[in-house]
Order: sequence, then structure tokens, then C-alpha cells
Amino acid sequence: MTVKHVYAPGARFIVLLDGRRFEHILDFPEEIIVSYQKQMVKFLSILGGDEYVELLDYMDLISKKLSNQDKEIRSLLYQQQKAFYEKLFSPTVAANNIQNHMRQLLTQSTDVDLTRKFINLYESLLYSVYIPELFVEKGVQRDKLCFEVFSSIFNCNSGKVEIDRLRKKIIEQTWRYAISYIAEISTGRILKPVEKVYPQSIRCDMHNIVDRLTLYPVNRSTKLTSFHGTGYISHKGEINVALRALLLNNSYYPLYGTILGEKYDEQAFAYVNVGFFQSMTDATSVFANVKIK
Repeated sequence: MTVKHVYAPGARFIVLLDGRRFEHILDFPEEIIVSYQKQMVKFLSILGGDEYVELLDYMDLISKKLSNQDKEIRSLLYQQQKAFYEKLFSPTVAANNIQNHMRQLLTQSTDVDLTRKFINLYESLLYSVYIPELFVEKGVQRDKLCFEVFSSIFNCNSGKVEIDRLRKKIIEQTWRYAISYIAEISTGRILKPVEKVYPQSIRCDMHNIVDRLTLYPVNRSTKLTSFHGTGYISHKGEINVALRALLLNNSYYPLYGTILGEKYDEQAFAYVNVGFFQSMTDATSVFANVKIK
């Protein structure tokens, strides 16, 4: 809308939803990704942004718009990149040796910057992958299980059999995920499929990447990008993201209920400071059916 003041046609944003791009890498159930995408469409409609913003699935774009030759190149590139990173960092790790392995990688690396980025990615994914066993218990019980597992994630010899088993599974499984994840990312940066489909567009990203316009999805003070943390509303009504554990320890409570037709019974929609909750529910019918647990 602002662009229209200086350029009559205005601007249109095409937002690529990349959940299905990493579906096979992070083992997320398809129904979770589809549900998320449907909610994004609903939120866009409520905000009145349909005229200016188009939501597209990344894999649909690749499938429908990329040439068959480029699809073949993409597949080959991915396998090459995956083999490269497996050779560089090891395709698998042993949970009991993970910290020592990461130290050795940094000490012996000929590209410390790349190695550090990979380790940072791995440590981030430890808290992001889908582990079905963590979703069995509901509400407070589930939170308690998650906190116990992640409070000392690298300790696989606590003596608690189930906790040690979950930690070991997360540590070893996530390493394989991280290899595949970085291979997928680097494939995209080499082939540039989005730029091929939209050669006249300005490519935006939340990371500082050459030839792209950097956008901050929340604000510049946020230490996490929006999809790496949990959304919350402060006592002043400010929106931001943070680690879920930090929110629970600072007077923030999860919001459950039905929002725009979607039930948030097992996973909180967001976290809110208890002092802001009453004014928020009075202000809009969107949150009429939510409650703090």
C-alpha cells in the first residue's frame, strides 16, 4: 500500500511456504503442515491482505514451474551436496560421543566458519524436529516431559531409561536431519529455482544473503527468527518470539481454544502475559473462545 504512493501499480508479495520442502527431511506429518498452511490463508484473509500477498507452497512451485531439466539437476545437486556434507561432518554420530565429535570438527576443520554454522544449525534443530513420543502426553504432563528431556539433552546416562532413550534418539536422529537440511538449503542457493521462476522479482530473506533483500520477520531486537521460537504477547501488547521455557518462567501462559476454526487443544496458539489477557479477549472476537491453562 505504501509503494502505491510513489508507484501506482504498488507491490505484491509472494510468500513461499516451505514446510513441505523439509517434510521428508524432518519427518513432520503432512497433516500438521497442511493444517498450518490453511491457518496462514485464514489469517491473511482476516488481515485483508489477499490483494497484496499470495501464499504458495514451495514444492508446488518447483513441481509446476520448474523445467524437467532443472528438476533433474536439483535432484542430482541434492545428492551431491548431501554426500559432501556427510564426508565433511560424518553421516552419523553416537549420542555418547556427540560433544567430543563437535569439538573435534571445530579443531580439525579447514573451514571453521562453515563448521560452526553447521553445529549451530544442528543445535537449533535439536529443539525443532518432530519426535512423536514427546506428543503422547498432553498439557502440563507433556511440558514436564519435554523440560526433563531437554534440560540436559546431551546426558544419556541419567539412569532414567525412557529419558535417556529419548535423548539418544533426538541426538542421533537430528544429526542426520541436519545433514539433509543443509544439503537442501545449499542446493537451493546453487540452483536458485525461485529466481528461475520469478526472474524479475526481488528475492527477500530473513538471513543476510548476497543478492537478497533482508527482512526482519518480527523486529531487530529479536534473537530468534519467528519460526525458531514461540510467539508471545507482552503485557504492553507487543508481539515477539522467545524460547518457550523462558516464557513459562516469566509470567507467560499458553493460550488454548478455537481460533479461526482451528482447535488449539494440544499445542498452544501463543503465549500471553497474564496482565494483557483480559484486555485482549475484550478487544476482538477472534480470541473469544480461548483460555489460559
